Amino acid sequence: MSNKKMSELSSLTIINDTVIIGNDSGNSYKIPVSLLKTYINTYSPRIVSGVVSSITLDFSSDTIVHAHTNASTFTITLSNLTAGKTIEFYLYKDQGGTTQVNTGVSTSSLSTNNSSFYLATHTISYFKYICMDGTSSNTFVYGIIS
Repeated sequence: MSNKKMSELSSLTIINDTVIIGNDSGNSYKIPVSLLKTYINTYSPRIVSGVVSSITLDFSSDTIVHAHTNASTFTITLSNLTAGKTIEFYLYKDQGGTTQVNTGVSTSSLSTNNSSFYLATHTISYFKYICMDGTSSNTFVYGIIS
């Protein structure tokens, strides 16, 4: 389906397990409901409650994760490594001082060629984890610290 504005779509019908979207030109597009559910559920963020000093990122269920910390060391553990899966992780530093973030990947798999990033006072950081083949040796992370 080409990129159409919602105003150009004239109808939306659900028959059995298929969504049928029509436009003013008489064209219709059939999309399986399961595909829509997969797309929508793919981007459900997990918001960690409270202020934490560690987190486990689960490749079988996480896609986007957000947490707050004020710890001097923050540890990320990776579980259920899944080939082709990515996780975006946002970490906010609530208080002063430097935080060492241990990423959970090997030195050669980190964009800084080290196993940790360091956060300064009141900063947000973004980490993107990419699991290539389901193994820790081919799971990579890069980070943006602002």
